[in-house]
Amino acid sequence: MSRQFNKLLLVFSIIFLSQANADVKSKINVSPERPVYLVAQINVVDQKKYFSGYGSEVVKYLPFGNAEVLVATQKPAELLEGEWAHNWNVVVKFPSAADFDKFYLNEKYQQLVKPMRLETTDMNNIVLFEGGPNDNKKGEQAPVYFMAKLKIDDKEKFFGAYVSEVSKHVRAGGGKVLFGGYNPKQLEGVWGDYWTIFIEFPSQKDFDLFYRSEGNLKVAIPIRYQATSENNTVIFNGGLSRSNKRKKS
Repeated sequence: MSRQFNKLLLVFSIIFLSQANADVKSKINVSPERPVYLVAQINVVDQKKYFSGYGSEVVKYLPFGNAEVLVATQKPAELLEGEWAHNWNVVVKFPSAADFDKFYLNEKYQQLVKPMRLETTDMNNIVLFEGGPNDNKKGEQAPVYFMAKLKIDDKEKFFGAYVSEVSKHVRAGGGKVLFGGYNPKQLEGVWGDYWTIFIEFPSQKDFDLFYRSEGNLKVAIPIRYQATSENNTVIFNGGLSRSNKRKKS
């Protein structure tokens, strides 16, 4: 997987852009000390069978990859802009690409468990992003995650004026970029030509300091809209949502 530095590296954090056309069974060539993030946007058509079948089985294989589930929920905590059509959203952190392989490429998972997911869904857009250096610090409050999928038309304005402005507000909220960029490793389905970013905030209050600040709403976002043709942004509460826990029990 080839990599290049995104311009956000200079402002937000280290973000790697990935380009991968290799077969999914090939090993992912990323830095061993960097975490990777599985992002799944799924449309479940048989909820009962999905959670009682696939849901109860997949959790047995996640520990093989030392996985940490950051997000697992039917819908975002809040749709901020655009659309978010699928009804099951998952973001899972693995300490390294090798750990991810131990989960996703596990023979029993591929042959026995994954088919259960495909049988109960009609959309599986699943990709893998490489993140910045591992940071296992935990805050005292439950984090929230901001995710954006954008169609960028004017890269000069976006990575120049917008990034310069919005970075100030992200820092004000204590935001940390976990991953982002173009062309993640495509595992299943279609991700599309979107620029994606995923930012962790220590709490809802901290997120509000970023997103709902006057500078972001009145200055940064208008610049972004001038540089893009599609803006899909949401926030997720961290962990497995309570409603989904009940469904899986």
